[in-house]
Amino acid sequence: MLCIMFKLAKCLPIDYFEDYFTLRTQIHSYPTSLSASSNLICKLHPKTSYGYATFYYRAINMWNNLPLDLKDITSLVSFKKELKSYLLTKQNTRLRI
Repeated sequence: MLCIMFKLAKCLPIDYFEDYFTLRTQIHSYPTSLSASSNLICKLHPKTSYGYATFYYRAINMWNNLPLDLKDITSLVSFKKELKSYLLTKQNTRLRI
């Protein structure tokens, strides 16, 4: 899921998702309080509880919650490697608590 979001955020073409997600930079280019968050993907709030379980909502939430250093990576191979390391570290931290 996050690899798809990486490709979309880095403008790598995925035909099926081409118009499915919107980058904040596609909406406006002026500086805001969220400018530091590179490639923040906009989301709509679901109107039903089923909406929170959709790929659309969950993928955007996961992407937007990643640390900036992960979102700033330019290579898909590097992103996968760093993402795996980040997720394993995050999981190990949760298990210790």
